[in-house]
Amino acid sequence: MATDMNALYHRHMIMHPGFDLKTEWEFKSQCVGLCRGAIQASFFTYLLFLFSTNISKYFGGQDLPDQYTARNITVTIRTAVGGLAYLATFIFGANALGLAGLTLKLAFFPDAVSATSKDANKQTKDETSL
Repeated sequence: MATDMNALYHRHMIMHPGFDLKTEWEFKSQCVGLCRGAIQASFFTYLLFLFSTNISKYFGGQDLPDQYTARNITVTIRTAVGGLAYLATFIFGANALGLAGLTLKLAFFPDAVSATSKDANKQTKDETSL
């Protein structure tokens, strides 16, 4: 079977020298992987948002202590825990948005992304040769 694929690949390269089957397959698998990553990050963002709102509801339902020092400590802990939960939600949301944007860019403008990656690869090769 591998020899059949090699023969098909070589026959295709003779008929269409500017189009590479291997890079086309890698391109499609990369696009699918990016889309899958965006969906997973979106799902985690949704779960973290639910978790963050539940934390806010829980802390909102608790009474504050009467003593000044205890009240300040309680407010500080509420703020820190709620802030970290919402920060994690934002980070996953930004990641999902970035992956979705890269997926769309790769789907609609494949030449722009490949040219950018070629320039980045060339730049890293130049940096390593120094």
